[in-house]
Amino acid sequence: VVKGFQNCSSLNSIDIPEGVTTIGDYTFDGCEYLATIIIPKTVSSIGYSAFYNCMGIEDVFCYPTTMPKTAESAFENYMYWPLQATLHVPKKLMSEYSVTKPWTTFERLVALPDAINKEDDVMIYYTFNEDKTTVSVTSGQGKYEAKVTVPGRIMSDDKYYKVTSVENFAFFNCKKLSSIFLNNSITYVGRFAFADCSGLTSVRLPSNITAIEDYTFSNCTSLSEIEIPGKVTSIGEGAFVGCSNLQSISLPTRTTFVGMRAFADCKALTTVNLNDKLEVIDDNAFEECESLTSVTIPNSVTFIGSNAFKNCKALKVVTFDGGLGEICQDAFKGCTGLKDIYSYSDVPPAADEYAFEGRN
Repeated sequence: VVKGFQNCSSLNSIDIPEGVTTIGDYTFDGCEYLATIIIPKTVSSIGYSAFYNCMGIEDVFCYPTTMPKTAESAFENYMYWPLQATLHVPKKLMSEYSVTKPWTTFERLVALPDAINKEDDVMIYYTFNEDKTTVSVTSGQGKYEAKVTVPGRIMSDDKYYKVTSVENFAFFNCKKLSSIFLNNSITYVGRFAFADCSGLTSVRLPSNITAIEDYTFSNCTSLSEIEIPGKVTSIGEGAFVGCSNLQSISLPTRTTFVGMRAFADCKALTTVNLNDKLEVIDDNAFEECESLTSVTIPNSVTFIGSNAFKNCKALKVVTFDGGLGEICQDAFKGCTGLKDIYSYSDVPPAADEYAFEGRN
């Protein structure tokens, strides 16, 4: 049994030793700067308020092969709800953790690595997929830093495995990550995979992905350019939101959908090239892109959502190539610099009466 660490204000991390079966009531109560918790395979129960008011928790690594019996109050605190932390658990138990209190209070849930492989002196963490022949990149106890190259296959226990995906949150908040190269064997890059990687400047995405998932690159504030692979058909919600240094974006020919807030708050974005297969620009997609000066809406677009270009204050020219079905309320609200609108359709677009709110 582990107990008796209440109010240890200088405690930053705890690696509970193998052999411990119980984390007692109030054991780490009030350890407000405790950031990393490692729970070994032997733990079977976690007591009442064991980590109460541990408001600095960032990562919990939970290694037991069956989910410990845990009091619902184990991670309670008076400030953050849900708990703004990442819970790392065995992949086979993720679905169980995702519906069981108190574990549901964690903001992020990721798989623990099954294998660790070194590539160019960088440790990369992997989890085995259900087919037992492929692996996914996941997060680990060490944050990824500097330049990371993910290979097409790895060897573990004298067996080769193909690398096919990057898990949700795999590189989340790796602030010292500067460059990422993903092999073309990868067909899926998960939600929030590179979110909050504030030092990321160089990205090479695999050619075989078909979507940029929700919030994949959100708040990558140093990213100035990125090439979206040609097979991508959709840009997810918030995919690049807050990429304040992103200067230009070109959608490949197969992209038909740009999600809500996909490029919102991209303050340096000056150039947007939309393709002639694009159909939907969803709500708030380019909101607060305050450096954007002009945009051409292709003939293929049938829907521009509410606030899609809201507060793009430098926007001077909007061109509609024709065929537009609907422009929603406040789509161009706050575009105070807008001077010219060109429409090449025989029939005017069906614009909400407030689509250009504030402009004459």
